[in-house]
Amino acid sequence: MVYSNDESDKAIRQRNFYLYVYVLPGVLFLLMMALVYVAAYVYHTGRGEIIFLLISSLSYVTQGHNYQKEKWAKMPDGTYYHIKSILQNQPFYLDEPASYEAEFFQPRWQKIFVLLFGVGLAIVGVGGFVFYKVSPFVAFFLALQGIFFTLWGAKKLSDNSASLKLDKKGLWMKRLEFVPWTAVVDVRITEDDTGDNKHAYLEVYLHNTIFARIGKPDARLEITYLSEKSKIKPLIEEYRSLAIQTPVHE
Repeated sequence: MVYSNDESDKAIRQRNFYLYVYVLPGVLFLLMMALVYVAAYVYHTGRGEIIFLLISSLSYVTQGHNYQKEKWAKMPDGTYYHIKSILQNQPFYLDEPASYEAEFFQPRWQKIFVLLFGVGLAIVGVGGFVFYKVSPFVAFFLALQGIFFTLWGAKKLSDNSASLKLDKKGLWMKRLEFVPWTAVVDVRITEDDTGDNKHAYLEVYLHNTIFARIGKPDARLEITYLSEKSKIKPLIEEYRSLAIQTPVHE
């Protein structure tokens, strides 16, 4: 859905933002707390297993909240735009090259690890219930997480497309698709070291977009584990310097 900027659409955007970012995760949290209550007071599940269920519930809800929040961009007037709706307004460029001079992929070992991790969790959940009399609620949570990671890993493993493509004409990212260098204001490589490990990100800023108004990148891609990531920065600098710089009109 593409939103305009009149008051009625602002109200719709605000309603949808609070619905997906706060209300739905809150409802999920209440449902999980009801499940924990049943486990504790009806089935008399052990204290350690109850703590596990509580931590798992909070983890699910927090991840769901953060996942939804990342889909929205806050505007200067305090309202929110759904990022996918913004990107639907981007122009479609017909001069995309048939093949790119450089392509960068997520490593295959990372996809296999996610898949095997999911299978392992599912086996632990089912095996714990069948052979070790683990609480059915704990087994269910473990199996559910295992199924999620297994499906996610299988999806990633079956996707052989590049995460980033570079050419003298422009760049390609899944979120933006093809963008010519003349439409790019800036490209930055940043590092996030808030956790135990440093993560590198490629940020792309385009001309005259809603993101430009609020000083945020139009696309942000983690490149920490991309193949030959050391070549990304020099290639971008080279291709941008070679691109024909034409004025971008308002």
